[in-house]
Amino acid sequence: MTNDTTSDASAQALGYLHQVRSALLLAVQRDASSDVLSLEVIDDVTFDGTSAGGAAEVFQHKHSISKIAKLTDKSVDLWKTLRVWAKHIRAKRLDPEQTVFSLVTTASAPSGSAIALLRKNNRNPETARQQIELAGSLSKSVTVKKCFDALGKLKIGERKLLFKNMFLLDGSPDILKSRKLIEHELRYSVDASTKLSGFADRLEGWWFRTAIEHLADKSNLGVQVSQIHFQIRDLLDQFRRDNLPDDLLDAIVPPDQLQSDDDRRFVVELRRISESRNAIRIAQDNHYRAFEQRSKWVRETLLGIAEESAYEDRLIREWANKVALVLDGFEQLSEPEKIALGRRLYEWIQEASS
Repeated sequence: MTNDTTSDASAQALGYLHQVRSALLLAVQRDASSDVLSLEVIDDVTFDGTSAGGAAEVFQHKHSISKIAKLTDKSVDLWKTLRVWAKHIRAKRLDPEQTVFSLVTTASAPSGSAIALLRKNNRNPETARQQIELAGSLSKSVTVKKCFDALGKLKIGERKLLFKNMFLLDGSPDILKSRKLIEHELRYSVDASTKLSGFADRLEGWWFRTAIEHLADKSNLGVQVSQIHFQIRDLLDQFRRDNLPDDLLDAIVPPDQLQSDDDRRFVVELRRISESRNAIRIAQDNHYRAFEQRSKWVRETLLGIAEESAYEDRLIREWANKVALVLDGFEQLSEPEKIALGRRLYEWIQEASS
């Protein structure tokens, strides 16, 4: 979520998008592929490893667009997080002894603050708990007081366990830096650094679609981390040196590419051999997708200009060899025989390219 008190909805939108992107980053970094990832079910991001004998991990994300944001012992963001966790513990949805609680924020905790004692290094959870609870009791904020009351409904033992297993991850990367970290994690997945951005784009595209489906699924079933790792391996197969990703197989072809009065050469030639209107439409579809796909490969430097030229030359040579064999004695044929020969040649093209 975002902690900016602005009416600008873009800050809140960035907070939600950061949460989804951060979930992907956390999943990419995890080795426990049996864990189940959930968004907005128990917490912003949850990893449940209990089915494999592991622990549950919950993450509250606080995203700020301010470069000088601070997280203090009386910060509303801190106390709202504590209230959420306290309510889940009281409702028995979270076991404070078997759960890792992480507050992930782009803000920074001041040196000497109690909340700073919950970082991974130089920890002192019990001192942090006592001082943070004292700060909450002295706060004049109505919101903080409500959150303090919610925390106070836990037994002292439960509060101690909560703080014992609570970690502050302050100064965490914002939404833009998170993308850079995803690319860093994927840097060995592709053959060249020039392909890294395209690889990460496709992984994020798949992940955002998956996240939307997950959020819309009222059954609250999560996403297996192994599913994310499998998607990375599947994309890796597409990005091998001898392969390229197919992005436009299901692309919607613009109407201007399917005109009945199309006078492009390949359409005119198909009419001459009496191909059906449906076959011509399929050819127009294929031409559009092939042209757009090749352009995208070049733009993303997945296909170098030299590689493109070499491939083009190879196609021309193979076509010339085939045509030379097929058209031997062509001029002596009757018009119907020429049309039949043209149709056989076109059928060969379709079979060879399938």
